[in-house]
Amino acid sequence: MIDAMTTVTDPMFVFDRKRIVDVGIENKIPNAHEYRAWVQSGGLLAFGPTIDGIWRRGAYFIEKILNGAKPSDLPVEGPSEFHLAINLKAAKDMGLSVPQHLVARADELIVR
Repeated sequence: MIDAMTTVTDPMFVFDRKRIVDVGIENKIPNAHEYRAWVQSGGLLAFGPTIDGIWRRGAYFIEKILNGAKPSDLPVEGPSEFHLAINLKAAKDMGLSVPQHLVARADELIVR
């Protein structure tokens, strides 16, 4: 028996995300992911860095390097912007209730 499911960020999974989340819903397996695209495809929950934030920081470092900075002199950074998306329809379809404190903190709620 599978109690829950999560995915890794890999093209093999991303391209089949709709099929993966459908299996989770059909079998009432709660599933959590890193990016909101999974929730938009029917997944239950996603919490991870924003793609826009990652690209903006990447552009910042590229600009520094193009202006002469040595890559080895630049600091290592982790993401600073995160996005919580919850699919309330998926939760309902799986017979789950989402705690109100999570709903209140969500950046995006999907109800359709």
